[in-house]
Amino acid sequence: MPTCVPSLVQALPTIPPYYPVLVTNSTKPIQLEVIRQLLNLGCHVRAAVTWSDPARWLDDEFGGPRRFGSFERILLGPGQLSHRSAYRDAVKDMRAIIHAPTVPRFGDQDRSVEEVWSLTCDTVTAMLEAAEHEQSVEAFVYTSSLVAAATPVPHTDTFVTEDSCNATDVIMALNNPEHFDTVRNSCLIRAEQALWHWKRQACPRFKINVVSASNVIGHKIAPEHTPADWRNWFWRLYQKGSTGPVIEGAGPQQSHWYVDVEDVALLHVASIFDEFANERLQAWGSRRDWNDALNVLRAYHVGKLRKEAEMSADWGEEFDLGKAQEQALARYPVIRGDRNDNDGKNKRGQLSTDFTKVLDIFEKWKGAGRWKLFQTSLRESLDLFEAYTAHTNGANGVPINGVQAGEVQAKDKHANGVPNGVPVGVPINRVRESDVQAKEMHGNGVQANGIMTLANGEARSGSAPPLGMRPQRPRQKSRA
Repeated sequence: MPTCVPSLVQALPTIPPYYPVLVTNSTKPIQLEVIRQLLNLGCHVRAAVTWSDPARWLDDEFGGPRRFGSFERILLGPGQLSHRSAYRDAVKDMRAIIHAPTVPRFGDQDRSVEEVWSLTCDTVTAMLEAAEHEQSVEAFVYTSSLVAAATPVPHTDTFVTEDSCNATDVIMALNNPEHFDTVRNSCLIRAEQALWHWKRQACPRFKINVVSASNVIGHKIAPEHTPADWRNWFWRLYQKGSTGPVIEGAGPQQSHWYVDVEDVALLHVASIFDEFANERLQAWGSRRDWNDALNVLRAYHVGKLRKEAEMSADWGEEFDLGKAQEQALARYPVIRGDRNDNDGKNKRGQLSTDFTKVLDIFEKWKGAGRWKLFQTSLRESLDLFEAYTAHTNGANGVPINGVQAGEVQAKDKHANGVPNGVPVGVPINRVRESDVQAKEMHGNGVQANGIMTLANGEARSGSAPPLGMRPQRPRQKSRA
């Protein structure tokens, strides 16, 4: 797996050994890469996961004896994720928090859009209030999304500023509550609004930074446990080629900003340790379309055919480059149609922004003020795809990185006696779950190993602030 440890160590400020950082929603691809980078810097990482998905495989991935850093896993739950006491246990003794919002399930819960917004905002403000209550917290980094700032509008180009707000998807969610993606986007918008609204009202002592990612690519960590993340549009192109429905009619609709997960994670890390504060960093990467991805696939396919020819029994036959290129083009054809539909009929508006601050951060931390190359990210993904295909022949559940999926599932099923049952805020590797479960059988509120278990506490009924991302945002530092 590629690592950026040497360049990070050379550029970073002095970081105290085992600097404690809480990372929430730790099974998401960005958070996984954040954890990896923090551990490589010698930090102590506390990974928070939910009661419904305890993710014990994180212990295999990051736990155990390490040369750098240390790792622990805790559970948040059950009941309301916005429970203030639960978050206070999670942030105890932490100096930095990296928080990703939790969008509740709403398709089968008969909840209104406003209720979903309120629940999402509560998970953010609850963590902020917990951070304010914990005197050790110095930095709060929030994982947001490009959709919180803007969405492409037909025939209109948009320049995204630090105060841009995507009101379009908020209105669309109210008018079309059955559209899952639109409602989810609106939740992300309202959640970031809630963060800036809280900051303006509370004036916390710790700094807050936001990292807003576009379409994230390059997932590589624990692929056997995160197939939904890396089996994306590029996986479908790789698998199906010309027979895939993604090719048909794709055209200009597939022109987007794509960013490697390592760059997004690095911005989170820099947001903790660098001096800047109150920044909204747009992590968009490079603008590409699917023809750019197909170019990478064709080149990769030609290289694969060359290797197969060299390893074949008929070694004396010369490799036919022209024939290989024809085969690659037949499997991965060019998508016809201009990426921006210049005839004007379906012209998509373009999004742009100023990346000066972000590239300055990369210059300091990576030694190069540029995004990771789109082609490099895709080639690394192809190596993962090839390894997965070679080990599974297309089947599910067989790992890439040496951990047998069946063994992991067995461990999850029988670990420490029970599948669930760890109290809020207690590291998994310090408590026997069977003991805790036995105590919890006698009622809610019983302490286990000194930490109070939480059940159905009161849920604060929060509301999202008005539209407009950050009115009267205080500035602590002027831009260069």
